[in-house]
Amino acid sequence: MSYVNSLLTDRHHQAELRTYDLNEYFQNIWKRLYIALNKKVVQLNLRNVILNSIVILFEGLLFFVVSYTSVKMIITGKLSVGGFIALTQSIVMVNSLLEEISEGSMKSWTRFSIIP
Repeated sequence: MSYVNSLLTDRHHQAELRTYDLNEYFQNIWKRLYIALNKKVVQLNLRNVILNSIVILFEGLLFFVVSYTSVKMIITGKLSVGGFIALTQSIVMVNSLLEEISEGSMKSWTRFSIIP
């Protein structure tokens, strides 16, 4: 690895690259690795976008259902101020839990999906 690194970075080894015409060889290897890694990154980003979209959709649906139910209960007088505060706190906790799940899944995909 140190020899290949010195071939690519040291000025003294540039003559060796030109003599054996290794520039094109290294460029082809770099191109293949870049394309393969880029495909993995695109797949990872697509999975993250899909997962985040599902989590956001679920959060929005949950917020709508809870808001609708709480407003309906307040109008009919079945929900007190303390109950409303408890309900609001539970919504905040569920929201933070869903965010943690989303972030954890992104980190796990990043750690285990990119490196072949």
